[in-house]
Amino acid sequence: MTKLIQKTISKPCHPKFLNEVRGLLGETLAEVPISRRDKDLLILAVDEAVSSVVQYARFKNLQSQVTLTVDIDDVRFKATLTDSLNVFEMRGGLNETQMAENLAREKTYTMGIFLIRQIMDEISYVYRKGFQNELELIKFL
Repeated sequence: MTKLIQKTISKPCHPKFLNEVRGLLGETLAEVPISRRDKDLLILAVDEAVSSVVQYARFKNLQSQVTLTVDIDDVRFKATLTDSLNVFEMRGGLNETQMAENLAREKTYTMGIFLIRQIMDEISYVYRKGFQNELELIKFL
């Protein structure tokens, strides 16, 4: 029988709420039998994604909500981040060398995308113009 854990948190795009998001991740991952290192890496990847949304919202002086849904079963960890901002720019088709060269030229928030790509097994981004952004991060356990 598969054990399923699902939790959701929705907060305004403001740095003062980042601790609550990290807390939800920590509590949720405490129920999963994986190594402390893997838990820390998952928290880092999701935290980078949420922080990017918050940083962009503050930079653009926008008021928005960010919703994080964590869905874990025996096979995979899935975090779905939904917001109403146009934040994530995923550049497909770049190899690791090209990504490293681009990182040297880009703003610092791009390092978060690099980290997320290194940690997670699958990344899916959907932009629904006028509605929302949805970033799905999957790590197989």
